[in-house]
Amino acid sequence: MKLGRNVLVLSSTVFFILVALFSWYYLFPLYLKELGATESQIGLLYTLFTLSFTLLQLVGGVLSDRIGRKKCIVWPTYVYALALFFTALSGNWLGASIFYLAGNLASAVQMPSFTAMVSESTERKGQAFSIFETFVAFGLATGPLVGGLLLPFISIRGLIFVTSLVVLLSGFIRHLLLEERNFSKESGTRFSLSGPFPKPYMIFLLAGSLMYLIFSLTSNGPFLTLFGSEMLGLKKSTINFYFAAGTYIGALSSLIFSDLPEIVGARRILGLCFFAIPTFVILWSHTGHPLFFFLALPFVHWAYITYQIVLTDLSPSDKRGTGIGLFGTITGLVGSAGPFVGMRFKLHLGPRAPFYLALVLGIAAIPFLLRSEKTTPPPSQTGPLY
Repeated sequence: MKLGRNVLVLSSTVFFILVALFSWYYLFPLYLKELGATESQIGLLYTLFTLSFTLLQLVGGVLSDRIGRKKCIVWPTYVYALALFFTALSGNWLGASIFYLAGNLASAVQMPSFTAMVSESTERKGQAFSIFETFVAFGLATGPLVGGLLLPFISIRGLIFVTSLVVLLSGFIRHLLLEERNFSKESGTRFSLSGPFPKPYMIFLLAGSLMYLIFSLTSNGPFLTLFGSEMLGLKKSTINFYFAAGTYIGALSSLIFSDLPEIVGARRILGLCFFAIPTFVILWSHTGHPLFFFLALPFVHWAYITYQIVLTDLSPSDKRGTGIGLFGTITGLVGSAGPFVGMRFKLHLGPRAPFYLALVLGIAAIPFLLRSEKTTPPPSQTGPLY
């Protein structure tokens, strides 16, 4: 399986960064509280963290098309390492939050270039994104386990220091080994927001916005955790195990079936994910059986794989970074409304209401997904020219 150096370098460095980051990520609110932040301040800070990561993806996409993928990956990696170092060094919640926010901004700038570089590094997009997202999933699931083992010996501040060193080392590796491909400075300077994208891209943008609402009402939002705790009486450790197990299953499935998007088609898999994610969550909420929870999360994993394949296919090659960044900004902003809307549904219609809302949105997204298919222009009727 020849995926190219860039895919392997990005996948491996992302894995180690995520293992280090998620060894303390879920505990960061408690760390801020220990530094003196109130619960209301923490809530506001996390809103700012989310918005910063969303808004700068468009900026990162434009820069990616103008100065290249590699620069937009390597230099923000160094900035992210410094930001984490000063986050750990700060002795008060405000300083730690400012530097953590700066790290979030640097990470946001990178995101469009990650997707673009993976797409441009090989003709086997399905395999490339499957392998990349497999490493991401393993990192997300392994990080909390590593943190649980290290926390008796290392403080949260110490883990943040370690993460800054891992990120810095990853920056050096990326600087040395990543290769810039399929990038033209001339084409990157012609960007304009006035009608730069074809109609299928804009239709897929609608489908993607609904997709991120589905994520925020299920896997990425608070509702699975709240339902498991309030309605099923699950312990925190059990809920963590559910998420870790489902994530590992998803990672293994994409590792084994990495050719599936190219065989079945990315859109077909993504459409199935729109329906399957809320359906399995609803079945879990009614039965309480963990099997349905474990089945829902792999479809989340496959949704992340396949939407990137479709997105990079629909974004024009000379504006690919911008197209990815615009997609991330708009869908992220729409998705950020999910927890607020879902909570209103939960309070007025019951604890399962967010999951049924996600199912309705999933069904509504499928027609947009189908209509985003590229149309092949009809053959010329004038005959060959000699």
